Amino acid sequence: MQLEPIEIQGKIAMYPLIRLNHLHLITPLLLLILSLLSCAGKGPQLSPEQITQAKQLYEEGQRLYQGGYFIQASQAFRQAAEIGYPESQFQLAQMLYNGEGVYQRDSTEAAKWYQKAAEQGQAAAQYYLGALYKVGSGVSKDLIQAQYWFDKSAQQGYRDAQLSLGVNYFKGEGVNKDLQKAKYWLTQAAQQGSEEAATALREWGL
Repeated sequence: MQLEPIEIQGKIAMYPLIRLNHLHLITPLLLLILSLLSCAGKGPQLSPEQITQAKQLYEEGQRLYQGGYFIQASQAFRQAAEIGYPESQFQLAQMLYNGEGVYQRDSTEAAKWYQKAAEQGQAAAQYYLGALYKVGSGVSKDLIQAQYWFDKSAQQGYRDAQLSLGVNYFKGEGVNKDLQKAKYWLTQAAQQGSEEAATALREWGL
């Protein structure tokens, strides 16, 4: 039986495949296993009641934050974040990183909450987590991890991640230098209004 690599959650595993007329068909049992694995690590499965509660806490946190009540806002965001609500996990991470409504700025705890939100597909959290890995703030510096999370975010259309991805491909940071990919991602960011990306395209002759 032939094995072929398949990526799941950023990790490569080998799975047996059946070939038929040059098409790759995964057996039904393996398909079920892959489906279950793909859901792993994406955060808790919330009940409708938990989702409603978390959403209410998140919205309350937003109102408090906009009103300047940062301590109360961070408390509301934390409650929703602990339930597993990704938007609140991101907002809590932002407040921790910026030192708003918390005892002191804490980039390490911020990275933890960015990670939780990022693993649930929150595009902004994926970008900010990548940025932390790039500079080594709250986490050990790791350009490969930075590139991984920038890519996840950019694939969802997050402009700043597209810019960072393009720059990384141009400079060869955390990835092999690739001017074609650099041009692609910088163009994507420029089309969304990034002046930095547009400038880079002109100045770098892409």
